[in-house]
Amino acid sequence: MKVKLCCLFFLLMVGFTVNAQLNSYHYKREIKDIKGIWNQIIIPPAVYSKVKDLNSELRIFGITPKQDTIEAPYLLKINEDKTEVTEIPFTRFNETSAGEQHFITFQIPTNQLINLIDLDFKNQNFDWEVRLEGRLLQGTWLTIIENYRILSIHNENTEYHFTTINFPPVHFEEYRLMIKSKEKPELESASIQLEKRIPGDYQEFAFKNKIISSKPDLHQTVLLLNNDLPVPVSLIKIFAAQKFDFSRPILIEYLKDSVKTPKGWIKQYEVFSTGTFNSTNNPQFHFTNVVTNEIKVTISNGNNTPLQIDSVTVSGNTSSLITRITEPAKYFIAYGKENGASVHYDIEEFINRIPDSLQIVSIGNEEIIVKAVGINDDALFKNKAWLWVLMGAIILVLGWFSLKMIKNI
Repeated sequence: MKVKLCCLFFLLMVGFTVNAQLNSYHYKREIKDIKGIWNQIIIPPAVYSKVKDLNSELRIFGITPKQDTIEAPYLLKINEDKTEVTEIPFTRFNETSAGEQHFITFQIPTNQLINLIDLDFKNQNFDWEVRLEGRLLQGTWLTIIENYRILSIHNENTEYHFTTINFPPVHFEEYRLMIKSKEKPELESASIQLEKRIPGDYQEFAFKNKIISSKPDLHQTVLLLNNDLPVPVSLIKIFAAQKFDFSRPILIEYLKDSVKTPKGWIKQYEVFSTGTFNSTNNPQFHFTNVVTNEIKVTISNGNNTPLQIDSVTVSGNTSSLITRITEPAKYFIAYGKENGASVHYDIEEFINRIPDSLQIVSIGNEEIIVKAVGINDDALFKNKAWLWVLMGAIILVLGWFSLKMIKNI
């Protein structure tokens, strides 16, 4: 009898909890075209405007043919770039000079491809042209890359260096680096690598209302970029109209929050990235996905002529949910719950068992979850009347079972 009573109490509490969970979410989207156990759902950009943290404010629910509510596990995956780096051992020798040409030779004892040489010089404030060559077995030197610029800037406003040589994968037993410089380069260390980049999945967003203003008194060029809704941003490309060489400090910030005061709204920005905007490498800035609808870019011109910005592109990595569907039901994602708790499912411990190729399923339009009249988010927990009703029901059930047990004695 006690076991039956405990089971009944447990079932009552489970049903109570599930209903409360469903009632605490604001939106849902139906998951369509489910055909197998493992499925991948690409999160639409519009969802980000309704949640602050995907892992705590989103769930996957299913409604079975018997109208039972079940929950499906998922993994949140951000489809960002991945880089595999292999360090290649080498021997450095034959450091010679002939006029303004300085040579450094590297020998690689293993049969390895390389595509990157990273150099660290003791010299500061230089702008050098380099040529990289590879030697064939017959002794002939072939040019891999030439007229490649490396530079270093150290002053009170800037500390920047670009001394990494990138080139298509090649294989030679010896490599010769020629540096053209009036002063002798003092190479402190070098690193030779094979860098394999696995590109992620990006989505470009049309940020509008691009305000480009120049502040001569502050020697700054400021760009303000806006989007209608918050979206995930992780890549910004900035293209200058100037064709001459330049190197300027840059600060990229995103709008994190706005506070209303008697004097109006005050915007709170957080730093995306700091660095140098220059003409020697690709004008792109990577960072971890951040959800925002406004970006501010500040370029410090110093005593130089302000730069004219030709165009700016803003992109972000897509995010997806990898879910395991094991029971027949009508499934949907529910989101928009305030103060939700992060989830942990068993499938996180067995990631290596998830298939590499997953079916991407489509999802429907956003629907508002209709709540019971008079019941707000977490009302069953916050409203004392509901608690008294629940306690009364439990007391009645306990009293009934107690009387039945007394009669049977």
